[in-house]
Amino acid sequence: MARRGMRGGGGRASPEERKRRLMQLVEKFRSLGATSPEKAVTLEQLGVRRDRALRRGPLASVVKEKEGKFYLPEEGLKQLEKSMA
Repeated sequence: MARRGMRGGGGRASPEERKRRLMQLVEKFRSLGATSPEKAVTLEQLGVRRDRALRRGPLASVVKEKEGKFYLPEEGLKQLEKSMA
């Protein structure tokens, strides 16, 4: 039985796919306005099943959590954009 979310190769996502997913998540934070503690959102609102997606990789150093909700501050957005350029 195939594991959910795995593609034909069964391995890790390519660097291009990881970057695409990261950008989708960053865009979701922006579209929800989740850029401050007051506007933090739940995993469900972000469309994320587990917080591991926010605690690993490039997002780990910039995504903040407050009372079980998450936000991506403007300085974090700038840092991500700079690192991905």
